[in-house]
Amino acid sequence: MLTATATLVPAALPESPFRGIESFRYVDQPIFFARNEDTRKLLRYVAVYRGVLFYGESGCGKSSLINAGFIPAIIDEGFTPDRLRVQPKPGEEIIVERISTKDTGEAPYLPSSFIGDENSASRVVLSTDKLRDRLQELRASSPTRRPLLIFDQFEEFATLFEEAPRGDDIESAQQAQQAILKLIVELQRDVTLPVKLLFSFREDYLAKLSKLISLWPDLSDQSLRLTPPSKDALPTIIRGSFEKYPGSFGKELSANLTDELVTALEARNEGGKLNLSEVQIACLQLWKAGDPEVLFKAKGVQGLLEDYLSDSLNRLPENLRDPAVALLSRMVTPSGTRNIVSEYDLISQVCEDEGIPEDRVKEACQALVQQTKLVRRERRYDTYFYDIVSEFLVPWIRRKKFERNAEIERRKLEVIEKRKRRKVFAFALASLVLALAIGLTAFLIIRERNRTITFQQQTGYLKILQEKAVQDAQSAQARAEQERKQADEMAMVAEYARAHAVQEQQAALKEYTDVSAQFQALQKTSDGLKKENDKLNQKIQDLNSQVLQANSKARSQTDALFKETYSGLVDTERKMNELRKQLDPKLNYQAYQLSGQIQSQLSKVRSDLRSVEFKY
Repeated sequence: MLTATATLVPAALPESPFRGIESFRYVDQPIFFARNEDTRKLLRYVAVYRGVLFYGESGCGKSSLINAGFIPAIIDEGFTPDRLRVQPKPGEEIIVERISTKDTGEAPYLPSSFIGDENSASRVVLSTDKLRDRLQELRASSPTRRPLLIFDQFEEFATLFEEAPRGDDIESAQQAQQAILKLIVELQRDVTLPVKLLFSFREDYLAKLSKLISLWPDLSDQSLRLTPPSKDALPTIIRGSFEKYPGSFGKELSANLTDELVTALEARNEGGKLNLSEVQIACLQLWKAGDPEVLFKAKGVQGLLEDYLSDSLNRLPENLRDPAVALLSRMVTPSGTRNIVSEYDLISQVCEDEGIPEDRVKEACQALVQQTKLVRRERRYDTYFYDIVSEFLVPWIRRKKFERNAEIERRKLEVIEKRKRRKVFAFALASLVLALAIGLTAFLIIRERNRTITFQQQTGYLKILQEKAVQDAQSAQARAEQERKQADEMAMVAEYARAHAVQEQQAALKEYTDVSAQFQALQKTSDGLKKENDKLNQKIQDLNSQVLQANSKARSQTDALFKETYSGLVDTERKMNELRKQLDPKLNYQAYQLSGQIQSQLSKVRSDLRSVEFKY
């Protein structure tokens, strides 16, 4: 009997009990719950049919069920599963992806039908011919091996081969698509090869696989549609890890919080089907929180989802957020589905359409892969391809794209508005300048008019001045003519004076010669007179000495005589005063008057003597 219980369990539990936006991996089988019935059903289909179409709506958990539920179970049934991807490159159509048994995604890997255990490569690229040859070799070398080819995300058969190619790549994509179709049909028809094929893809691409179904009609009846778990599975999904491995994940979401979360998630999914990405993101955000109860009451499910996605984008530097949104927008098709884009096409489209520098676009692309984990990068031979990790991102990306376009339009409108304001300001300024120019012109016209009137008023006066100036000029010309004649006469006089001066100079020279001779004679005479004068001066000095001596002697005698005379006068005047005092003016008036006269004469004589004394 087929079971869905795997015996090959990873050696250690994953670090987190929830996957967030990322799909479950093979190593996540211990924390994968509520999918046992779907796993058993898929297991039965693969066991019965050679080829199975496994599809479902976006986000229903196809990849998670295959990785964490189906692959462990099919290994128990003796199959060797290989996960394959397709790409539109002739000769390199098939990518074999190794399935890691470690949480880090590194070796060791599960056994592969196409890669040896000694090969540590995580992937290998094959042509359809090499894959067919390898299966035929296995039939001979390992007849008991039962290969299972899992074509994961087989919608790429349409998105990469029909929707994405442009220009010359269309022909190459069609050639590669035909090679893949041929390989699948050959494997289906070769009953000697013990191989199983499982095609996993989104439900909306079922119609686009008409080329494959037309070549393998039975596939339409060998299909299984996956639906999300019902809301009854929510408590198991939320609490399963904590109840199965108590204490292994540190913090736990309490039963009360689980009930509240279940109620909130049920309210968001009125149809009864769960959005598994929302469940995983909300649980992961609460599990990481310091106080999950407080955070849930404050944010609710919608707040947790918005914080998760916004935080993923806001962890990027500010200058990378706008390029990141532009890149994410290119990973969603116009119809709202996930689009896988090569690195060259992705970066070139953003650079050309958005005008963002290439180095910044590359940096943003790398950050989306390594920091936010919102984008997955896969190397297919020599080219990297990018796509979003989950369809759950599509509505959020489209909303971000709309917000970004709205912001761009708002900025454009701001620029237009600024330009309008500048134009209005320029027009107002031009109008002001024009008004000033008109005013200035009017002022100049009025001033010129006033000047014209003034000029007309002054014209008569100017005419009179002009006539007077002509008369003055004629008078000046006559004076100049007269002065010229005078100058000519003066020139003649000057010439005569010059000739006379030459004669005078010659006469003066002759006279000078005569005077020089007379001067020399007079000089000799002067020298003799000088000697005689010196002798006379000596004699005069001697006479002066004798005169001074005589004057000194005479002065001495004069002084003695003066003193004697002056003393006599003073004595006489004293006696006269005494006599006068004795006379009675009334009795002897004449005598008294005479005495007064005598006294006056004596005073005069005395004054004269004094002046003589002072003179000498």
